[in-house]
Amino acid sequence: MAWRVVLAGLDPVVAAMLAAQLAPCAEVEVVRAAEGEEGLEAALATLPDMVVLDAATASALAHRCRKLEAELARAQAALGDREAIDQAKARLIRERGLSEPQAYRLLRRQAMNEGRRIADIARDIVAPGNRAAVLRD
Repeated sequence: MAWRVVLAGLDPVVAAMLAAQLAPCAEVEVVRAAEGEEGLEAALATLPDMVVLDAATASALAHRCRKLEAELARAQAALGDREAIDQAKARLIRERGLSEPQAYRLLRRQAMNEGRRIADIARDIVAPGNRAAVLRD
């Protein structure tokens, strides 16, 4: 099985020299990424064993990675909020006999009254052993 090496963002002369040096190796397949981000994405889609980048391309990828990590963290936090709210609504429905819209309105009203986020009120309600947290009208 050949090693797949992607060359991306390199000066054309440098890329040609590297490709020429690797060409005699039967175990190495050289993939030269086309210009721009789309070219790099296409080359990375080949699942390379090694990627050779110039500094600017590496920096751009690192910046993009940090942005994606921040976006993932925000999505995970939003999902956690949604799960807490759903659990709190279920508890209010079960223990207070409310409908789902009524349970949500109660959570929203409590959050507004206390100047807190709905998710924080919901977490109080679903906290283990917190029987007193089921809201009063």
